Amino acid sequence: MIFFADEQDWGYIVMEFIEGKVIDPLEDVSAIQRVASMLGHFATLRYNIPGSLYRGACRGLLFPQTEDLVFDSLSRIEEWFNSRLFAHNPNLDLQGCDLVLCHLDIVPRNIIWQEDGSLCLIDWASAGFYPRLFEFCMQWIFDGKDGSFNSLLLESVDPLSDHEMAQKEAILCAWRNIQKYPFRNKTSKSPQRLSRHSTDFLPIPAHPMPDYPPEWYEKAGC
Repeated sequence: MIFFADEQDWGYIVMEFIEGKVIDPLEDVSAIQRVASMLGHFATLRYNIPGSLYRGACRGLLFPQTEDLVFDSLSRIEEWFNSRLFAHNPNLDLQGCDLVLCHLDIVPRNIIWQEDGSLCLIDWASAGFYPRLFEFCMQWIFDGKDGSFNSLLLESVDPLSDHEMAQKEAILCAWRNIQKYPFRNKTSKSPQRLSRHSTDFLPIPAHPMPDYPPEWYEKAGC
């Protein structure tokens, strides 16, 4: 994929054409098992630094578009997610989790099936090296939006460890908080933006305004 702009600042994207077809909805168990096998292979591809496959800012639903987030260690990405959790949310502990190749946008429309039965995965904009839990979280977030594909895929992939599963609610709570609230540090009235190449500053979330009663959060599921 190539990005460029002309003299008039019109932007263009040039992508390789992939021969094949999209099957959507995709609910054939044998086909979904092949997708699960592909994810199993991804889990064997590891790296020691988390973040985008393109070494730029992290992209995708788990990260806000208003911040260019770059992390230099698993501890930093854990710290950032915990900064998006409130006192009544569970704490996130990613220590011991391997950083593996994650696509983070596994949906039927991004799978091209070729005539020989092989499959090609497209749209790698969100891909990077993250805990395998992140790939599962995307399917939990998507669950039901692609028919039974998401639940069937989760049933077909190798299960997470008990420790990884214990982090599910913390990640999903952080994701829900990001959707609901603008986060800022204690000394600034405006939302903070991380430099694309900076890893030495993490914004501290202010308490959401106004102060809602504790029972409101319980009803909201956070």
